[in-house]
Amino acid sequence: MANETSTASEMPANPIVLTAQSLGSPSAHVILGTTIVQVYDRDGAIHECRALLDSGSQINFITQEFCNKLRLITTSTDTTISGIDESTIRLSHKAILKLQARGTGFKTTITCLITPRITDNMPNIKIDRNLIEIPAGIELADPVFDDSRPIDHLIGAGLFWDLLCVGQIKTSRDQPCFQKTKLGWIVTGNIRSQSSHNKASCYMITNAQLHQQVEKFWIYEECAQNSGAPPLNLSDPCE
Repeated sequence: MANETSTASEMPANPIVLTAQSLGSPSAHVILGTTIVQVYDRDGAIHECRALLDSGSQINFITQEFCNKLRLITTSTDTTISGIDESTIRLSHKAILKLQARGTGFKTTITCLITPRITDNMPNIKIDRNLIEIPAGIELADPVFDDSRPIDHLIGAGLFWDLLCVGQIKTSRDQPCFQKTKLGWIVTGNIRSQSSHNKASCYMITNAQLHQQVEKFWIYEECAQNSGAPPLNLSDPCE
């Protein structure tokens, strides 16, 4: 029997979502985990979809272009999204997406917000695959993870942690981590970059509560520098 789960629940009214890709220096790069999954269109036909796995996101996303390709039935929603540059957009539709792993038998159904664009092509720098030690005998979730290509779908934390399996390989400090999931082995983590192009990507969806908390943090930090008070712990619900 196929391993099937459903996470097509209602999305939070005030989502706080964060997805980020960063470079610590021109000689280092962080790979974010990507996977190729099979998804069903409106008529039940299967298509391949490239997804980003994001443990920091409370919501799943699908691009408008890919949603149109699948001809999914959409329903109305009203979600305001604030970017890290303080720009805001409002997403007005969502859809239910049925997906499955290419070879493990895993299936699930999830609700996705429909957005014009999720992120830049990933990875956003050239990766020399010959310098990455891919362990023998593993099936990569994204066989061409090193090829800069579009992202059609983002899988958030609601499903991310359920996908993880026991099994992790890291051969050295300069090599990425290979993590076993129900979708196959994903490649993620720090690598030594072969590019001098220092580019970072960060995308944040927030709400007023988070904005107030961050504002409070900076006010406190400014006062603390002058008074010698300990740093504010934002994770403490009593703060």
